[in-house]
Amino acid sequence: MVVEYYRQRAAAGLIIAEGAPISDRARGYINTPALWNEAQAAGWRRVTDTVHAADGKIFAQLWHCGRVAHAALHADGSAPAGVSLKPAATQTMIPGPGGKPVPTPCGKPEILSLQEIHGANGYLHIYCQTADWIHDAGHSMMPALRDAFHGAIIACSGFKTAAAGNALLQRGHADLIAIGKPFISNPDLVERLRRGAPLAKWDTASFYSGGEHGYTDYLEEELALATRRRPVPAPLAACRPARPSGTADRPSRAAPPACKSAGR
Repeated sequence: MVVEYYRQRAAAGLIIAEGAPISDRARGYINTPALWNEAQAAGWRRVTDTVHAADGKIFAQLWHCGRVAHAALHADGSAPAGVSLKPAATQTMIPGPGGKPVPTPCGKPEILSLQEIHGANGYLHIYCQTADWIHDAGHSMMPALRDAFHGAIIACSGFKTAAAGNALLQRGHADLIAIGKPFISNPDLVERLRRGAPLAKWDTASFYSGGEHGYTDYLEEELALATRRRPVPAPLAACRPARPSGTADRPSRAAPPACKSAGR
């Protein structure tokens, strides 16, 4: 099922896969992927081989969730391990009755001797829930980031059209554009953006649920005749398929696997 999910989205060009915990204690969410033993690596290899066969590129995203975790997610029942003894002020999902995911506050952490940088909620990063400033040409944040950091910058959040992504790239504020949830419900996202076609809405109720529904059963709908008459915008420089969570033996749906795009 995971192989099929990534096969459907291999046209992205460059996929940064969803976070894969590097140990059992690195887990912070239910039903997430894993990458710390040979069996897990072999499972991921089936995914990467399929993406490569479709002329795509894919990178693994190694993950340690730190204090954003709960003992119920760890095989040995160990407490979260973070860089602070203060519990994370958020919730995570743990197994409930019948294995159904249920929300619960994060547990009290123990000190972790290693600190990592990870661009996701609750870690060391620059993050804004609304991300309006990314799209605001007059906002000082993106130019400030460019001045302070001279590596590649991937901008994410709110990019639903090729025009929105290209506007930021043309300003020189980012090098790649990442797209998460819209890629869940639009396996043919690259073509839709190229054609300026409407995007299908994702099914939030299916997040964290496991199974094919809301994961691989979104149809690659044929573009309407009307959209073919529209001007074709320039392709985005990148996109990013992702899921809020998956299952223990397959990539999660979180988040939101960034992808270099569309017009390769």
